[in-house]
Amino acid sequence: MPGSTKTWAAGDRLLVCISPPPESARLIRATQRLPERIKAQWIAAYVETGSIRHSGKDRDQIEERLRLVERLGGETVVLQGD
Repeated sequence: MPGSTKTWAAGDRLLVCISPPPESARLIRATQRLPERIKAQWIAAYVETGSIRHSGKDRDQIEERLRLVERLGGETVVLQGD
C-alpha cells in the first residue's frame, strides 16, 4: 500500500469464521489442533452485520464461541460488515 508504514510479522496463520450454530464450536476445536502441528497462530473472526438481527440466545452463543477460542489459545476479532 503506498504510504503505509505498518508492518506485520511474517508467519503462518489460520483463520476460522464463527457463527452461533453448534457446528461452529466443532470447527473451532478442529482449527485449534492444526496450528499446534504446524506451529502457526490462529484467529477466529465473527462478522457483525447490520442486516442480521440475532436473538439473545444467538448473541450468547457467539460470546461463548469467542470465549472458547480464547481458552484454547486463539485470538478473536469481531468485524463490522454489511
